[in-house]
Amino acid sequence: MSYWLVQHDIDSYFDRPNMIGILSSDARGDANFRNIKKGDKVVYYVKGKKALGLFEVSSEKWFELKRWSRNRPDPHMVHEIKPIIVTVSEFDPSDFGIATTRGITALRLEPDQYRNMVRHILGMGDPENHEGTIALFAKLHKACGFPELLKINELYPDIIARNEKEQEVRIEVEFQSGDFRKHMSELESCDLIVCWRDNLGDAAPKRIIELSSKIY
Repeated sequence: MSYWLVQHDIDSYFDRPNMIGILSSDARGDANFRNIKKGDKVVYYVKGKKALGLFEVSSEKWFELKRWSRNRPDPHMVHEIKPIIVTVSEFDPSDFGIATTRGITALRLEPDQYRNMVRHILGMGDPENHEGTIALFAKLHKACGFPELLKINELYPDIIARNEKEQEVRIEVEFQSGDFRKHMSELESCDLIVCWRDNLGDAAPKRIIELSSKIY
């Protein structure tokens, strides 16, 4: 998996919020854009020092779009993307060791560059405990398939959420999935485990969502 800074203008996002693209006439000469793959993570940068958030590439490979929009009638080569988190923030690439973005559509990021951008966009670092994992899930719940958090509890389970089928789901949040072992006597009161790191794997008693895999 690779990490990318992708630069568009804001109108491109409004026209095609589920895509990143480049003019077909320029595509063969842009090795970076050609090398973007499904599962790669994207920092979506808007000209004018704004970040629109974090996205994941969702298409198997790039494909041709006959035209981007009414105002951009030329054909484009595109990748489909899905949001991890959409939040407009002030963003200066030079703060992350990028000298210039002039003439660049896609720029490969080093892991440390990407990690620092994630911290900036999320407004928090990687979780270090149970409370930090809950805070991160509160930012990423839509990307995890839960449009609405209905209740955050002091007691088990930690969260009641509504999924995309309008069903209520009881969620226990743990820093590591193995920490769920202390709740085994209450297993039937939980539908899902959300964790920062999954150290149970196939031994998990419930379905697991690992947040670290969502952003890294």
